[in-house]
Amino acid sequence: MRGTKFHVVELYLTTEVSYRYLALSFKFNTPPLITKWVNNFRIAGPEALRPKS
Repeated sequence: MRGTKFHVVELYLTTEVSYRYLALSFKFNTPPLITKWVNNFRIAGPEALRPKS
C-alpha cells in the first residue's frame, strides 16, 4: 500500500516542506494535486490514497 501518494503525504505531514517543494522533488507539474491527496488522507485515512479500480 505504500505507494508514491502515501510517501508524499507522509513527507508533507512529518516534515516542514511545502507542497511546491514536494511537487518539484517528485517531478509533479501540479502542487495542488498534493494538496488534494493530503486533504483526502486527513478525511478518509490511507484508504483515500489507494488506486481506484
